Amino acid sequence: MDLSDEQKVDLKFFGTKIFERLRFEKPTVYVERIVRHQYVKKDVVDTSDPPIVAAPTLPAIVEGCKYDFSVIAAIVAMKFAFHMSTYREQDYFGQSGWHPSRSTSNDLINYAVACIDPLFAQMSECVMKQSIVLGDATTLTVLLRDELSADDQRSLDNRKKKRHKELAAKLKAKRGGAQPNESAGDGSAKSFAWLYSGLDAPCELLQNRSLVDQPVDADAPVHPPPDFDDPRWSYAPYNIFHWSLTQKNSVIDSHLANFQGTFVGDAAGVNANLAARSGGRIAHQSCNSHTRREFVKAESNDPVLATQMVSMFRQLYAVEYRGALLSAAERLELRQRDAVPIWQHMQSWLEQDEVKRLLPKSDIGQAVGYLRNQWESLRRYLSNGHLPLDNNHSERVIRPLTIGRKNWMFLGSAKAAPGRMKLFSIVSSAQRHCLSIQDYLADIFLKLSQAAQHSPQDLKLGAPLLKSLLPDRWAVTHPQYVNHHRLQEKQLVAENRLYYRLQAGLEGTHPYANSASLQTIAE
Repeated sequence: MDLSDEQKVDLKFFGTKIFERLRFEKPTVYVERIVRHQYVKKDVVDTSDPPIVAAPTLPAIVEGCKYDFSVIAAIVAMKFAFHMSTYREQDYFGQSGWHPSRSTSNDLINYAVACIDPLFAQMSECVMKQSIVLGDATTLTVLLRDELSADDQRSLDNRKKKRHKELAAKLKAKRGGAQPNESAGDGSAKSFAWLYSGLDAPCELLQNRSLVDQPVDADAPVHPPPDFDDPRWSYAPYNIFHWSLTQKNSVIDSHLANFQGTFVGDAAGVNANLAARSGGRIAHQSCNSHTRREFVKAESNDPVLATQMVSMFRQLYAVEYRGALLSAAERLELRQRDAVPIWQHMQSWLEQDEVKRLLPKSDIGQAVGYLRNQWESLRRYLSNGHLPLDNNHSERVIRPLTIGRKNWMFLGSAKAAPGRMKLFSIVSSAQRHCLSIQDYLADIFLKLSQAAQHSPQDLKLGAPLLKSLLPDRWAVTHPQYVNHHRLQEKQLVAENRLYYRLQAGLEGTHPYANSASLQTIAE
């Protein structure tokens, strides 16, 4: 920017002032034209020897695919990381001059499902080899476009009959006998997404090894891997999602068929008798946060008794806050010293006459019944410093799926649903490690496709290639594609939250704190 020649008359140049501002350009979509020169061999005698010689074709997710890995990565990332429905993706790409049909987008997603299947299997095996797995479930709407198995159809019919009976009873009470439309909702059904998540490596194994503190060389495409024999890499910080049309015991039992250890989850539905059905192979740690919510709900019913129990749960959480940065052994010692007496006081509270006289169907009675029924499974964490007090981790992991279903509304078919959950598993695990989703997907699509076409042995469970593509390991070898600002932000938020609780406890203003114990930590 400069003045015109007329304006510069009688002026002397003084200097230059530079101002910078950020600009954003819409994504660019273009056609990459690949030219391969072909050559003919001279004097070919052996007819089995191909006479035409040319450079090999570029890798593709399937042979002959006219879409680069970057396009497929963008479609998958928009759908499962940023919750964009297919028609919104069409509008987004349309700004760049490309108008993909919905069938094209779905075909590319199907290619992606087939491509990542070995990586999903590797992640699942790693999670199921853990001694502690956290789980949760939520509902998804699915369109019934495909033929269902006889068993699923029978279960779906029984569920519809039950639903219609319940709806008929409600309408009869409200409208004097009106009947529901029996054909309503026949084109779709409620289905279920199941989450199984492994714990992060404990803090004692991560000291001085944070990715946040590692220097990043932007010019280096790949960084050398660390020592993967280190104990920290034996953990499986991944999120595995499965899909089913029905919520039967056999569904979760099949998911956990190869798991032996402690399952952390709420005590509702199919989780209730998980330990008994497994023959002792699986122990169940119930969620104390769910139990506490029952008493919070009951405060309007019996404010005195409900508040007393909520206060005791606050004390239990205060113990966990003080042990957040401790090793598993130190945390176990803290729980035995500070949490066990609180549970003993809770047991004495349950033996009070006024508690025993509560009506079982009242809100407070149901909360007490839930606590009594889950007493042993709620206390299981007292014997293992690695076990969490609650299942809040799984609820945080599954929340993006509940947000996504509000945008894309339904799964297209029962046949496609399991594959979509596999893709969501990969994306969710990548987000857990703050990866650049599109860069990660483009890289794994490329390497998995190359392996499928040229070295299938690299796709067997336990193969070095598959392990190198696991999100936490990929993050270490590709730190330039890790959102370090997000990692620092998460770490800072966690530290600030813990500091607030500790400081408020010292000042006596935070209900979760124990001043005497906190004073010891402060000193």
